[in-house]
Amino acid sequence: STILFYYGFIVIGNKIENNLLVVASFIIILTTIFYYLYSWYTIDLVDIEEEVFGVSVLLLYGCSGILFGIGLLRTKELLGKLASAAGILEIVVGFFLVTVVLFFLGLILSIPTIIVEILLLLKVAQLDTFKKDKIEIA
Repeated sequence: STILFYYGFIVIGNKIENNLLVVASFIIILTTIFYYLYSWYTIDLVDIEEEVFGVSVLLLYGCSGILFGIGLLRTKELLGKLASAAGILEIVVGFFLVTVVLFFLGLILSIPTIIVEILLLLKVAQLDTFKKDKIEIA
């Protein structure tokens, strides 16, 4: 579901030519795939390996989240205050994840952030400029 969620932002980024949003979304998708494949492959990690893996995932999600937030902020002229709110929240969540020590705050703040991003996707879906042209079959 994460992959489909961020794919929506790839579509938006491509439509409005926001390459940072596309790249950041793609990095988050790759990080998610890496996380699930690696955690599935290495079920029996030694404690130190598990900690290194956890920290690296936090850093990857945090850095890509900050880039994603900046990409969202670049859409504020087109998508309004909701895009600004989502971008700022995503940057703050990314910052908390990158600090590693404050990751728990980032996890808590990610819940309202995702809700705002869902609202943003719904808003974009209702815009006429993002609706696909209907093809009539003769």
